[in-house]
Amino acid sequence: MSDEVTPSSTGQALPPETIGSKHLPLPSPDAAASLVQLHSAEYEALMTRATYFITIMAAIWPLVILFLTLVIGAWKPSGVSLGTALSSLRSRGAGRPVFVWGNLLVVQIMLLVWAQLLLEQYTIVFYLESDLRRTIQNQELAGSFHFWNYERFLMQTRGTGSTWWELSTAVGLGMTFLFLIIALRPFSLGDLVGVCANTVAFICLFVKSVYVVKTRHRWENILREGLPVKERPTRSRSKK
Repeated sequence: MSDEVTPSSTGQALPPETIGSKHLPLPSPDAAASLVQLHSAEYEALMTRATYFITIMAAIWPLVILFLTLVIGAWKPSGVSLGTALSSLRSRGAGRPVFVWGNLLVVQIMLLVWAQLLLEQYTIVFYLESDLRRTIQNQELAGSFHFWNYERFLMQTRGTGSTWWELSTAVGLGMTFLFLIIALRPFSLGDLVGVCANTVAFICLFVKSVYVVKTRHRWENILREGLPVKERPTRSRSKK
């Protein structure tokens, strides 16, 4: 009897790395063509979904700007001096918590939606680079040709840190939140409720933004492992 381990003898599926090895035969030309069409259809569906995400993300920022314009117009109507508007904002009136912290919470929710869509975009790229690319390579459907090299190119120019758009929304909103907390003290009970609600929203936004960066680093690490040594981006100069 042969000592070769097969899926039927162990009851377990073979890892993806064994596809195309002696355990599983390479697909026939017709089967390979069908697999290429199937993977191409999946790729196109993911790109369509990514296009929808980009469209929604592009619409969020004009919506934020329009909303802030309306808020500023309500806070400082035409003909009202800036000093008067600031004095009314510092007063501990009953409507201040709703106006300040309520509007800030609305902005945070819109930015949280934007961060979630960015994470969905990155998740698509992570799936393409970590799963679909390896599936195509392991099944030897692309031969020795390189494909989907755009992220490899970006990785060479982007560095290993975070990009300006990944954390800028959370950092900018956090600075605005801190400024309002300092400028509007002392707080009423309504202010405390608004501060607590916005703190929770800010934590969610910051955690989401950090996870966005980590998701990009995950697929970049996968790509970096597949690059020749001379092409790998270096974090620092090697010590002599």
